[in-house]
Amino acid sequence: MALIESVAFAVVIGALYFYFTRTFYYWKARNVQGPKPVPFFGNIFESALRYVHPGIITKRVYDSYPTEKVVGMFRMTTPCLLIRDL
Repeated sequence: MALIESVAFAVVIGALYFYFTRTFYYWKARNVQGPKPVPFFGNIFESALRYVHPGIITKRVYDSYPTEKVVGMFRMTTPCLLIRDL
């Protein structure tokens, strides 16, 4: 019985991980540079935990890619495009 519960737990954890990371190749497939996202949080981990304001995180990403025209980010699992060059 414990084996079945362990396998079921592993399958559920694996399914959740896949669900929350399924979109993380979105910008790479489109050849757009960006910071590596954290599973379940994307690029807003510090903001989700209320450590840093989302605007500060966006400014950090903006400053980290000075030669790129656009930068790809993730809010949780949603892809977001940060436009640097107008």
